[in-house]
Amino acid sequence: GLRYGQLRHQAAQVLDSAAIVLMLGVSFGQSLRAEGLESQVYALWLCVEALFMLSYGVLAKLRVPFIAGIAFFSSSVLWLSVDPLMAINKWILLGILGLLMIAAYLLLERRQQELLQAGRTLIEAVNSWS
Repeated sequence: GLRYGQLRHQAAQVLDSAAIVLMLGVSFGQSLRAEGLESQVYALWLCVEALFMLSYGVLAKLRVPFIAGIAFFSSSVLWLSVDPLMAINKWILLGILGLLMIAAYLLLERRQQELLQAGRTLIEAVNSWS
């Protein structure tokens, strides 16, 4: 009865997770293997797929698609950033990164309590999902 239902639910979650990782992982793998413009196109397609998965996770209130969408979207954005960043002069890149770190510190310092509360609210909401 109840134990069998829980087992089926867990099996369904594992199967869903595997399907999501397979779908997004194939696009991510293609973007890593390809070169130049083709790699960028695959990474852009991964962004679209990941945003779709993230949206699905939010609308269906499912944790796995939501987290997978965030992880793969972040990965694809980072991969899309690699080529342009490699083309920039290293000193300019270090200067920009330094300014971004200072800006992030100032934001975190000034809005620490608000960001902590927003983070807790988001975590509580995601934990309430199945």
